[in-house]
Amino acid sequence: MSVPYKTALIGLGKMGMQNAKDAKLAKYYKYRSHIEALNDHPDFDCGAMFDSNPEIKGQEFTSLEQIAIEYDPQILVLATPPKGRIEDIKSFSNLRAIIMEKPVAYDFNQALEIVDYCAENNILLQVNYWRRFDSTVIDLKANIDEIIGKPQVIFMTYGNGVRNNGVHLIDQIRYLFGDIVSAKALGQGQGSASFPIDGDINIDFSLELASGAVAYAHALDFTQYREVGLDIWGSKGRVEFIQGGLVMRSSTMANHRALDGVKEMSSDKAAISKTGAGEALYGLYDNLSKAIRAEQELLSSGKSALKNEQILDMILS
Repeated sequence: MSVPYKTALIGLGKMGMQNAKDAKLAKYYKYRSHIEALNDHPDFDCGAMFDSNPEIKGQEFTSLEQIAIEYDPQILVLATPPKGRIEDIKSFSNLRAIIMEKPVAYDFNQALEIVDYCAENNILLQVNYWRRFDSTVIDLKANIDEIIGKPQVIFMTYGNGVRNNGVHLIDQIRYLFGDIVSAKALGQGQGSASFPIDGDINIDFSLELASGAVAYAHALDFTQYREVGLDIWGSKGRVEFIQGGLVMRSSTMANHRALDGVKEMSSDKAAISKTGAGEALYGLYDNLSKAIRAEQELLSSGKSALKNEQILDMILS
């Protein structure tokens, strides 16, 4: 397949075009929205944009059907809520790949239908779990035995819904440490009409890793302050992702300052560094382009995303 790939972007709402124009976000994110990554990457040509809200600027087509007939894209970007996606996908007959915002659907069975359809029709499916494309996270994974060692306990904080934000941390833990063998809710969840995904809830939960380590998540009230953070205590070191993943704080183990014969994490001497979060979205597109050419495997495939859906079902059932 020749490049650039004909690409259609569906969904231009407040998480899309607005982010692209946000000067405050621009200080920390080089790529704040799909359209910025698409415009910068030479392998993609975004010649069709559409949103169900006709008042949003930037649209060149009036419906998905018009895009399917008149533009016939090779790549479909679904930056939309997880409702009715299988019908949207089936509107297009010549898709080579799809980039989809998380979660894949509202439950596992709906997500499975989408993943199966893409597999049966030879459509690559990449899901936007962007932390997998953060160069800092990738480097940590490559050196995890040396930097963290065996995980002992992990703490997570999130808000604005477990399907919206909590699942990002679930996926990052899976990416870094492998299988999650069980998950359960800790208490009752609470929803809000302000959450980005309809019907989503904030709920505390725990995850058990195959290694035996346990991760605990606490949902914050974002009307007070926000944080989507990860705090990993390992046998060799401690690593924290803070400020929504924009910053990594790393602490090493040393002799305890006040007691003989024991160790401590020197958290007061932690090394603080900026992560690669701001360029992660470009990495997602670059990985997809290479996967189309069979040069790389997808880093965030639909098959992988299904495991997150299974974990969400365990928490929410």
